[in-house]
Amino acid sequence: MAPFFARRAGRSGRRAHEATVAVLLFPALAAVGFWLYASWWFSADPLGGMQAATPDGWLPGGAGASAAAALRQIALALLAAPLVLVASTVRAVRDPWSLIAPGIALVGLYLSLWLGLREAAGQTWIVLTALYVLLLAPRDPSPRRRVVIVVAAAAQLAIGWLVVLTSGGTLGDWTRALLGG
Repeated sequence: MAPFFARRAGRSGRRAHEATVAVLLFPALAAVGFWLYASWWFSADPLGGMQAATPDGWLPGGAGASAAAALRQIALALLAAPLVLVASTVRAVRDPWSLIAPGIALVGLYLSLWLGLREAAGQTWIVLTALYVLLLAPRDPSPRRRVVIVVAAAAQLAIGWLVVLTSGGTLGDWTRALLGG
């Protein structure tokens, strides 16, 4: 539903942009609120296990260091996702208000890294790719734009495989073992 709301953002009168943001934020905030309430009601952990989900604690390294590290990780993830960069640039030029929903998703990715709830691994790249498919992909691109999309997609796939094959971690080890390397 988010792409439909974001596409019509700001076209329905005064304060429509704020209303669009509120409509897009409500499901996520309601889910977090319900999770916190249910955890408080049924367990001894009022934060719903989120403290246990942060291996290095909240804001690893301190607020400033954690914020800088999260920003750096999001920037690297965006550089590894040229499809998102190309589509966002086109959207920013043609219809900037259609970037409300993708912007909320990026803020969520940033906050989860900043708070220490997750580490920047392959899931950021996968979420950005899904973000392109669900919210940023053009409906009927021109032939010239199709070429740009195909080149960006090929670059994104190459970057994704390069990162998997050259980095450590379970996925990299598994892939190298599968490929016999």
